[in-house]
Amino acid sequence: MAGYMDRIDELVAKIRDRVSKEPMTPAQRAAKVFTWDTTLDHAFGGFAFWDPRSVGITDISTKEFYTDPVKMCYCQIYAAERFEHDFPAVFADMYNIDVEACGTPLEYPEDSIPVIKEHPIKQKSDLAKLRIPDPYKDGRMPYLLELTNLFSQKVGDLFGCSVATNMPFSGVVGLRGYQNVIMDMRKDPLFVHEMLEYMLEVQIVFNKAIIDAGGAPVPCDAWAAPPNITPAQWEEFALPYATRLMEALKAHNGQKSNWFLGWGYSIVPDTERFLRMFNASGSGICFLFEEDIVGRAGYSTIDLEKFYEICRQQKVVLSTSLMPQTIFEGPVERIEKLVTDWHKVCGKGGGHCYYTTVPLGSPPEHVEAYVRALKNCLYPVE
Repeated sequence: MAGYMDRIDELVAKIRDRVSKEPMTPAQRAAKVFTWDTTLDHAFGGFAFWDPRSVGITDISTKEFYTDPVKMCYCQIYAAERFEHDFPAVFADMYNIDVEACGTPLEYPEDSIPVIKEHPIKQKSDLAKLRIPDPYKDGRMPYLLELTNLFSQKVGDLFGCSVATNMPFSGVVGLRGYQNVIMDMRKDPLFVHEMLEYMLEVQIVFNKAIIDAGGAPVPCDAWAAPPNITPAQWEEFALPYATRLMEALKAHNGQKSNWFLGWGYSIVPDTERFLRMFNASGSGICFLFEEDIVGRAGYSTIDLEKFYEICRQQKVVLSTSLMPQTIFEGPVERIEKLVTDWHKVCGKGGGHCYYTTVPLGSPPEHVEAYVRALKNCLYPVE
């Protein structure tokens, strides 16, 4: 059996042959999205997955997925060839890698994502014991750097190389624990700021190394998304540090980062104000999830046309994102209708793309329907 590097090269050859027959590469399609150019051929989008079995790979364990950069790279490129989507990316367990390098112990089950065993900051004095990790030596930071470099070398010209990392607030949750951070924000807010300053420094160093390896960081921040914290807490503890991280990274490579906050826009008291603040942070993209668009899973419903218009005026790309549950449950008709409906609303002015996650057990035909719908969403929008 050929080694995984040989398999990668075989898949890349197939992808290059297919893409050579299309009007543009996925990277060129993405560039048009981010420059608000509506002359792309069809909608741009793709998906992430957290287990190789989600895309039909059974000879790589989940543990290997998160520890072996060559096998992880193979999985991403395999899915790109199998499903022909535009956005294969370097999305590992982004909420664990930096905090693990800081001293957070993890468990590595064979068949699930790595999990935190315990949080290293049990009391205030523990913060002073932590050091800034070396991204080239500590924890699995070298794994992610090697993965980034390999992916960028093999297919970066076709797809770019987006790399999921962490934001300061979500990083602090990994170091301290969610419940403790919630209590600290109320009882000892200055200590939270101290932890955030430390985590900001860690993430500046780490994300710069990602950039130097050929990646484009996508700092993720689900712990800061409503209702996990209140809008006031977000404004004090998440927004300033996210902004400072993105400013530091832009100073390093001259490009905007894409803050992956996620859901919750529909349940804050003032959706438009919250969105304007987010868009002013310096992020190049705003991810809006199906929960907020159609009112699923306990969320309310936003006015998608108005939401998109605010993003358009502030020149922040809007990514409309299907729930993983929708990819899992289907049916095909619903998947295709959501993608098509959102394209009709958000596609006319440019600056619009798609994202989702493929959970374990999702029928392949649901993933195929999602990608097919993207390719059927043509420009210009009539």
